[in-house]
Amino acid sequence: MRLGCVLLLVGCARPVPPPVLESPAPVGIAPLFESCDVGLWHERASAPLRARIHGHEVAVIGEHGDRTRVVAQLWRGALVGGEVAHDQLARVVVRETALAAGPGSAALGELFIAPGTEVTGDGAWLRVEERGAIAVEGFVPRGATAQLWEQGAGGVNENASELPASADVFATTDLAAQPIARIASGYRVVDRVRDAGAGWLAIDAHDARVRVSGFIRPPVRSPLAGTYDFSDDTVEGELIRPAPGPPRVEAGCIYARPDEHASVVAVTDGELRGTPTRDGWAEVRIAAPWGRVVGYARIAASDVR
Repeated sequence: MRLGCVLLLVGCARPVPPPVLESPAPVGIAPLFESCDVGLWHERASAPLRARIHGHEVAVIGEHGDRTRVVAQLWRGALVGGEVAHDQLARVVVRETALAAGPGSAALGELFIAPGTEVTGDGAWLRVEERGAIAVEGFVPRGATAQLWEQGAGGVNENASELPASADVFATTDLAAQPIARIASGYRVVDRVRDAGAGWLAIDAHDARVRVSGFIRPPVRSPLAGTYDFSDDTVEGELIRPAPGPPRVEAGCIYARPDEHASVVAVTDGELRGTPTRDGWAEVRIAAPWGRVVGYARIAASDVR
């Protein structure tokens, strides 16, 4: 009778499938594509939805819960992909926003911060500090920021010019006022300059992060600036041939393991180098914005030793 009950219970119970054990990929190196399609990688890298990780701009190609899938361009022709925690994405300005001198203060004249510019701090107003071609600092309202932004159609003005020397930009023609920005020399960011009278020039300038209109004093080039000719100089010494470096890998895809059927973690134009492993493969270590990515690629035929 007991045996019958046991058999009855076993026969009526719903079968329980065995647990599935997964070996997750290390954080930051989850593969993005299951096949080597370099064109698709470049298409995804130009996606309009963007984010910033440790100062680097990346393309966002998908979100899964608290994880974000991104593609970063290392240089023209080299891309790396990964999956990162959403809290690794920096907070940035998401629309062109006037910069204020302090939290809740009035705008600093015609001075605007572009989408994608990183901000820091907490509270209702967040800090902006840019030290590029156009240096500025100030605050923007938190409501003008988020972690993702849409890439716009703006860009560098091909007809822009540069200043012969760095210059402070003022909101008014009053030297007693504090400058609102500083434009460095040697950068083609000046859109327009015109005489404003009384020894002032009106200026409009912009770079990838900042747009400003204001007034500057005519900059004066340093007498030490110039071009020097070293064509008649002679360099003496013994020429030492450098030792050969690690081999280059083939242009194309870099795989999650040394197998051309494996998932792809990056693509290269052939300028990456790796450490030889076996059977013509090399291990490639890539410094991605979110951490180190390890992959494998075939050694280029020209570097096979």
